[in-house]
Amino acid sequence: MSITITLFERFENTIDNVWNIDYNKKYQELKKIPNVNVNNVGFHSEVDFENINLAGNKYSYMEFDYYFRILYQGKLQLLDETHAYSKNKDAPTNISEKTYILLLANIPFISTHHYPIDLIQEHILNVEHPYYYEIKEVSNDTDKLVSFIEKVIINFDEMYPKIQEWTNLVHEELQKKIRNENSFLEHMTTKI
Repeated sequence: MSITITLFERFENTIDNVWNIDYNKKYQELKKIPNVNVNNVGFHSEVDFENINLAGNKYSYMEFDYYFRILYQGKLQLLDETHAYSKNKDAPTNISEKTYILLLANIPFISTHHYPIDLIQEHILNVEHPYYYEIKEVSNDTDKLVSFIEKVIINFDEMYPKIQEWTNLVHEELQKKIRNENSFLEHMTTKI
């Protein structure tokens, strides 16, 4: 599995009191997981696409590096959506570019929170993720998440094909919606 450190670089030495995240501690916990590829991209990297002056957010061009170089390094990605660590049930939940990139590129993933999968089931394809209940159980619990990731790594040959099959189904349905509704922007802004 593969993670990037850009978020942790951006919030280095920061504790988010709203979501109760100590970014330094969280990064150290993730680095300890065996067989996780930590991609050094962003501000402190000399091998990413920071010198591309095309488009991107004002902080970095990590999106280009992620999409063109990192995304395909692992067969399975860990999706960490924007509000995944929020315990506030009223926090806005939507599918962002993080999920759309994985779905459009047909890249299998497990999520750190169940809400992206809930939205996929409600708005794209009503087929349950093969590990939905495990993902729901680990939502907002770092220790359980680490244990689940370790379980996936240990049982990769058994678990990966099921996740790949689900991803293929969702990818195909999303492609149909894009072609038939003829408005990906509308789908992103009004459907989810």
